[in-house]
Amino acid sequence: MRLVKRVVGLPGDVFEMRAEQIYINGVPVVYNEVKKKSLPTPAIFATEAMGAHLHPVMYLPQVPAMRNFGPVTVPPGHYFMMGDNRDNSRDSRYFGFVARKRIVGQATAIVASLDIESHYQPRWRRFFAALP
Repeated sequence: MRLVKRVVGLPGDVFEMRAEQIYINGVPVVYNEVKKKSLPTPAIFATEAMGAHLHPVMYLPQVPAMRNFGPVTVPPGHYFMMGDNRDNSRDSRYFGFVARKRIVGQATAIVASLDIESHYQPRWRRFFAALP
C-alpha cells in the first residue's frame, strides 16, 4: 500500500499535538487561518509553517478525530508522518512511526482533484498542478 503523507517529525524530535496544534520539541508550529468554508461538513483552511516551508492544511471540526497526541520521541531511522487533511487522515497518530526504508519518494504534484461541493465533479485546473 502507498500513502501520500508529509514528514512532520524527524528522528530525535519530540512530537506532540494539543487541540490540533502541533508542537515539535516543545515549540508550537505557526498557523495562519486562510478561510472558513462551508462544505458538507464545515472546514477550516490554514497554512502551517514548518521551517521555511508553508503547507496548506484543512481541519474538519465536526469529524471525530485524534486532536491530541503524544508527546512521543521519534526513534532513530524513523519519521512521524501526517496528512494535510488532518481530521480525515490516517497517519502516524494511528499507525506509528515510518522507517526510512519505507519512504519511497516525494510528492510534487496533484494527480487528480474532485470538488465535493459539486457532486465530485473533476476540478480540471488542479490536475497535475504543482504542490506548494
